[in-house]
Amino acid sequence: MVTVSLPLPDRCLSPNARSHWAVRSKAAKRQHAVAFFETVEVLEMPGVSLGTMPNQQLTTDQNFGVRCRWFFRDRRRRDADNLLASMKHAFDGIAEALKVDDRTFVHWPAVIGYDRDRPRVEVDLWTIGSEGQGATACQASPSSVPMPPS
Repeated sequence: MVTVSLPLPDRCLSPNARSHWAVRSKAAKRQHAVAFFETVEVLEMPGVSLGTMPNQQLTTDQNFGVRCRWFFRDRRRRDADNLLASMKHAFDGIAEALKVDDRTFVHWPAVIGYDRDRPRVEVDLWTIGSEGQGATACQASPSSVPMPPS
């Protein structure tokens, strides 16, 4: 499993935001670039692998489990659906760094936490195979927090 730590997305990337298209476009490009470079940096670290074995080659028919863990400065309630939607351009950047199509991502329910000193989004990634093993995690109840395979 690989964890990519990203800054919180700009508010204008929320599906509910009503911002100017140029502002939104600039924020989307910035989010894509940051996610791409952070993913490349994590993947180049020694001993890091998405597969079950070190240095395992990724193939285009593999699916990837993706779970976002959100850490905010305060404990206000947030809509998990909008949080995931605001990460669209980050997922595109991560997929580009992995050289895969982001349609292979199987999204797990978002986990929302609290960290006053370092707000961020941690994106956990792991391979789950081409047959869709682990895809049932998307059907987990909101009260349960799925744990990815280690």
